[in-house]
Amino acid sequence: MESDRPMKNAYIERKIGSMRRELLNAYIFHRLSEVWAVSEQWCIDYNTERPIRLWDIYRSWRMRICITKS
Repeated sequence: MESDRPMKNAYIERKIGSMRRELLNAYIFHRLSEVWAVSEQWCIDYNTERPIRLWDIYRSWRMRICITKS
């Protein structure tokens, strides 16, 4: 990681924090294979589904603003 770009560290810390809260603290694992399976599904959700949901929330928020302004 480049030391002259502190924002890169912020993105990494955010993802690590999200993973800790939503995955590691939410489940009790008994085997390493369980960790791999659940974390793989979490990564798919984090990288594909979450941005789509956030975009839908943003669009509905923008639409409400446009309706209130009219």
